[in-house]
Amino acid sequence: MSVPAMKESDLLDSVPTGLLINGKWTPAASGKTFDVEDPATGKVLMSIADAGTEDGAAALNAAAAAQES
Repeated sequence: MSVPAMKESDLLDSVPTGLLINGKWTPAASGKTFDVEDPATGKVLMSIADAGTEDGAAALNAAAAAQES
């Protein structure tokens, strides 16, 4: 069985751009993002969430709560 070819735009549209915290995709608390570039062309492919300390603390708290259950 072969995998059908996806257009680059379709593939990129399917990639989450947020942070997975507590089972939910969320933007960075600061709202900041950074660009991901194609190294071969320098073309910006997408912008994704730029996690900060507040996001790290939220992820840590979610992991600790999940461990308790």
